[in-house]
Amino acid sequence: MLIRSDKASGLDKSFNSAKAEFGSNAKFIRLEWSSDDGERASAQFSIQSPPALVLTDARGKVVAKQEGAQEAVAIFTKLRSLAK
Repeated sequence: MLIRSDKASGLDKSFNSAKAEFGSNAKFIRLEWSSDDGERASAQFSIQSPPALVLTDARGKVVAKQEGAQEAVAIFTKLRSLAK
């Protein structure tokens, strides 16, 4: 799950690339920080600031969380390393 600021549309390209790379092996959810769903997810996963990446297992248990990354590359590099 990627939670991003509505001003951070620069993350979309990296998000879409990672989504294409993992295909049906992972479910990707993009939420706007200021949306109702984004606010609920931020509260559920204790996210303090966007952008944030939350990786869960099939049961919804948090496997890893990274937040406040300045560059999309850092977020998706982390995702790729955790998924191996």
